[in-house]
Amino acid sequence: MNPYEIKRSIEINTGKQTLQRIEQGFLPDQEDSEIIQKRRRDLFNKVCNQTHWKMPTKDQFVSTHTEAEILADAIIHFVGGAEIVPAIANDESMKQLGFIVRSKGYYHYIGA
Repeated sequence: MNPYEIKRSIEINTGKQTLQRIEQGFLPDQEDSEIIQKRRRDLFNKVCNQTHWKMPTKDQFVSTHTEAEILADAIIHFVGGAEIVPAIANDESMKQLGFIVRSKGYYHYIGA
């Protein structure tokens, strides 16, 4: 495992522990808040409009509802709203493949 993978693994595990502590009713301390903020920022930067962050985001496919909720939380934190819609196969099976997370953008949610 290279140093980047080790660091990334620690960040992911630390983030999970922080979220678990919050779910158990513990209030986040300063370090926890910084981890959550960084995680939200990193996720949002992957989907936001790189020209102007307040514009609608690009659609992001994720495979689980938990991933969709985490991404939507990050988007909502920055622009005020997000949508999670099922991704359905475009054939006769109509099988659900995962979820698409998107946002109409900051201006939409403030009513501009």
